[in-house]
Amino acid sequence: MYHVYPNTEHSFLKKGNIAVIGMGYVGLTTALALGEHGYYVHCTSTTQSKVDALNRGVSPFWEEGIEELVIKNINEQTLCATTDNVD
Repeated sequence: MYHVYPNTEHSFLKKGNIAVIGMGYVGLTTALALGEHGYYVHCTSTTQSKVDALNRGVSPFWEEGIEELVIKNINEQTLCATTDNVD
C-alpha cells in the first residue's frame, strides 16, 4: 500500500513522490534529507518489523538526531515505510 498525502497543511510546498529502496544507513538518511526538502518519501524494506517500527517513528539504527528527524517526518507525513515493491 502506498501512502499519498495531497491534503496536508503544507501540501503546496511538497515537490513530489520518491521511493528509496532500503532503510539502512544510506537509505534512511537519504530519505530523511529528501523529506526535509519537501518530498514525499516512501522507504521500502523486505522486513515487516522494520517497516512497522519506522511507521511508528522508530529508527532501525542509532545515529545522533535521527530519531527526532524520523518522528518529525512521520508526523509531517513526508515519510512512510512499506514492504511493497515500488514500480
